[in-house]
Amino acid sequence: MKPIFHFFKKHIPMISDSSMALALSDSKTSWLKSVTGSKGQYITRVVDSVEVEIHDKIGITNGKITITRKTDAANRVYMIKYVRVYLKTKEQWELISHLTVKQINY
Repeated sequence: MKPIFHFFKKHIPMISDSSMALALSDSKTSWLKSVTGSKGQYITRVVDSVEVEIHDKIGITNGKITITRKTDAANRVYMIKYVRVYLKTKEQWELISHLTVKQINY
C-alpha cells in the first residue's frame, strides 16, 4: 500500500494533511489476493442501497451491502455501510478510495 495524499490534495484541496494521515491505496490484485487467501468464501454480496454524487471528474458513492460468507464454523452474515471515491479517466471510472464506515454482524 502507498499513500495517496497527492490525489486528495490536488482534487479536494480543503482536506487537511492531518485528516489524510491514514489514507492508503490498495490495488484490485492485492485486494483479490487477500480475499481468496482468507478462510471464508463469499456466498453473496447484495447491494441494498447506493447513492451517487458526480462532481466533474470525481464520483462519490455511499451505500449498504449485505454479505454472506462461508467459514469453517458456519455461514457469517454482516452488513457494511461504505463511501467510495472514483476518478473519471479517459476510458472509465477508477475506484481510488473505499471506506467502510460501519459494520453490523448478524
